[in-house]
Amino acid sequence: MGVRGNESQVEPLVVQKDRTRMLRYWNSTAEWRDTYFVELCRQNPYHLSACIRMEREFVIAEEHRVCAEVARAESVLELGCGVGRSLLPVIKAHPTKRFVGIDLASQQIARFAALLKAQGHQNAEALVADVAELPIRTDSIDLVLICHQTFGTFLGQTRDSALDEIVRVLRPRGRLYIGGFDNIGVAEAWYRARGVDIESIQPERRFVCLRDYNSWWQSERDIVATLAQYGFYLCRASRVQMGFLDTFERKPGGERSSGICR
Repeated sequence: MGVRGNESQVEPLVVQKDRTRMLRYWNSTAEWRDTYFVELCRQNPYHLSACIRMEREFVIAEEHRVCAEVARAESVLELGCGVGRSLLPVIKAHPTKRFVGIDLASQQIARFAALLKAQGHQNAEALVADVAELPIRTDSIDLVLICHQTFGTFLGQTRDSALDEIVRVLRPRGRLYIGGFDNIGVAEAWYRARGVDIESIQPERRFVCLRDYNSWWQSERDIVATLAQYGFYLCRASRVQMGFLDTFERKPGGERSSGICR
């Protein structure tokens, strides 16, 4: 597998930081993630800076999309689930459905697992795992979720392998949701507002190099083209100021395409 799309032109630049360094940072944010998104959505948007107001809009829109997508699935997998912020509401709302959240950040997964236990949820698992090698059975998942710009941190070979794995674990006509940021013009202000150290931003390539990790604010069009090569077509698309909220469906048989499918 490992078919590359338009990103191959800039692949030497779209590499991730050292894993140890990156995980140290992600683990350090576990406690912060417990409250940040809830508090963000509760705030009056007029009291927020423009870029954080855009993030709030994105988070609320994504919550609605995740609820809608989960309603039509029986088995759900989130890649890069962190502390379970996106999954916990739907886990509670759908006790007969099956949920799995995976992340490499062990401290975030530990917090998610503790919340599942404390709230008595028997229909979900929180696993430390690599998106490039999913501990999930083939053809066993109805819906894969990748929320809040997480896909932009899947870089280089990790991205190729993750897409191969998504194809493997999804059932025919299974769905993949990706929420991504592509408004590169607000990237600097947004990272600074959140206290994240920036090393450089390459606007022409939509690539952000941070002190502890890198993020590719890839255009929606390029992501749609890449997913088409992995046998997905775009079946539902929405936009907010920060970026896109796109759902893709796997074609029967998982055949691949050479172009954008809509």
